[in-house]
Amino acid sequence: MALDPEEFVTLTDHGSMKLRAAVLRAMTLLPKERKRTTIVREGEPAILHFEQIKNLAAQWEVQGSARGPFDTSNVSDPC
Repeated sequence: MALDPEEFVTLTDHGSMKLRAAVLRAMTLLPKERKRTTIVREGEPAILHFEQIKNLAAQWEVQGSARGPFDTSNVSDPC
């Protein structure tokens, strides 16, 4: 899934922001909040759930394109 980190999206209950910021914010939420976290975007896929957000954060970390700490090693799916 190749997504543009500069794309404007909506993070559920947090408003509109760039995808990079939405992913970073989602990764810092408490586990209970993560369960219902989604990112809504114009393109496909239109909705990213937490597992997809977590995978995207890990992908950006590996590619070296993330601006913040995206350590997903201790993050589990709250479902």
